[in-house]
Amino acid sequence: MSDETGIDVSGIQAEGTVMRAQSTVSERASAGAMLLDEQKPGWFMEIDTEKLSVANSCRCPLGQLYLSYGTGLHSLDINGIARAVALGFDCFDYSNRDSASLTACWRQEIEARRASAK
Repeated sequence: MSDETGIDVSGIQAEGTVMRAQSTVSERASAGAMLLDEQKPGWFMEIDTEKLSVANSCRCPLGQLYLSYGTGLHSLDINGIARAVALGFDCFDYSNRDSASLTACWRQEIEARRASAK
């Protein structure tokens, strides 16, 4: 099942307060990066990868680009936690492992785009 952006969200289900995602962390970061490519060209040049942390609402990609996570969600018309998770803007498990893995994948997306832009 895809949402209105064509991103597969079938693997994300809410079960009480627990979110499950079938897609990989890498796929989620890639989906979010592609959305930013469309909506905010050159976004990857504005991110400080040294400070980048998906677990921090001011240091995450949206926090750095839009000054806050919430403003970024609103600006990109992302409604609901399931869509934010599917796009790699939020963790479905706030363990150090999930947020660290997602942050690392965002760094890879950013570095790949910077390398291509040279």
